[in-house]
Amino acid sequence: MIMKNKQIYTENLKYSYIGDEQKISFALNGIDIEIKKGEFVAILGHNGSGKSTLAKLFNALYSPTDGDVYINNINTKEEEKLWDIRKSCGMVFQNPDNQLVATLVEEDVAFGPENLGIPAEEIRKRVDNALKTVGLKGFENKAPHMLSGGQKQRVAIAGILAMLPDIIVFDEPTAMLDPHGRKEVLNTIERLNKKQGKTIVYITHYIEETVHADKIIVLDHGKVITSGPPKEVFSKYELLKKAGLSVPRATRLYFMLKENGINIKQPTITNEDLVNELCQLL
Repeated sequence: MIMKNKQIYTENLKYSYIGDEQKISFALNGIDIEIKKGEFVAILGHNGSGKSTLAKLFNALYSPTDGDVYINNINTKEEEKLWDIRKSCGMVFQNPDNQLVATLVEEDVAFGPENLGIPAEEIRKRVDNALKTVGLKGFENKAPHMLSGGQKQRVAIAGILAMLPDIIVFDEPTAMLDPHGRKEVLNTIERLNKKQGKTIVYITHYIEETVHADKIIVLDHGKVITSGPPKEVFSKYELLKKAGLSVPRATRLYFMLKENGINIKQPTITNEDLVNELCQLL
């Protein structure tokens, strides 16, 4: 199946964990999504919605129970092409300590390319470029365990970048970070998307982190309940509430003002949106 401009494509994707065969419970049940080259797609869902399971299916860490996942037109069921999939679709996990394997930052970033048999001169270039991209140039000889949480996560991102992937899947990368670390990591991810054209799949439970995405996909009990641009998705306030999710503060205030007879024309998702709309009323 050839899909022009689609880097990730799923068709009737289902996944169930091993359990009682008489009571099959699907973590994902009939997922059909498309992610285009260069898109920043956020995936939202309450705990247990299936979003982390979906991330692992994108990276071929899991294989579908039924249906298909295609990464750059390669079906993840093709076992002989698993390394091709993982080279083109890198993954950053929630806890950076689980991805840091060396005693020095530069050794950690070089770990992936070394295992691919990349020549030493090329590895040096990749390490330098990756650390520069994540804002850690000069940290080459630092010990990863001495870094802040945000810096550790950026080292983990650099390690993925050194593999030169087209797609990067982030599975709740800021969940264990303080607000400063979250901002560091999110700024890095947005630069990768806007300046380097990387396709980003960003899984999070922080609503505010998704407002600048090109598209949001919302999961609930293993199914896609809505998807689209942030303003469109966050306008479905009641639907999101039923799925155990909130909306950005600016969107909540928009609905409160509307309920009280203040007619703001466009739904707002950022503070800047809200200020602009209020200024027009005044």
